[in-house]
Amino acid sequence: MKNILSSAVIFILLSACYTSQPTGQQRNTGSNILSERNDDGEYELIIIDSGYDRWLSRYAKPANYYSLAYYEQKNSIYTSSWNQKVGQGAYFKDENYPFENRIDYNPNIDYGLELNYRLFTYFKYIEDTYGKRYNFPS
Repeated sequence: MKNILSSAVIFILLSACYTSQPTGQQRNTGSNILSERNDDGEYELIIIDSGYDRWLSRYAKPANYYSLAYYEQKNSIYTSSWNQKVGQGAYFKDENYPFENRIDYNPNIDYGLELNYRLFTYFKYIEDTYGKRYNFPS
């Protein structure tokens, strides 16, 4: 848990240093917010968005509100849409375009409830923050 929180803080600090690229260039799609399994056998979710933790504490439902199967199903849909939008980044002129990094989410891997919950709530945060402006599935 401490690794996840410390990674989130690092991700937040790095995003604060992000500068937008010219619209004619393709964004880097090689990055991933879902890291490889660490020495403890757990995966890490790295969220760099500075408003996410505040949103999570105010609006998110508890982790056990939905089942693990529900989170996995929704995360599969959300990551598919997210990754499609990562490739479209050069077509948007909005410097606040949230879809910068590819998410390699594999529904056949057991990431556990905590990681699936955090990923799901991040997608909900994106929906609340950006609304339907990017046609993100709900």
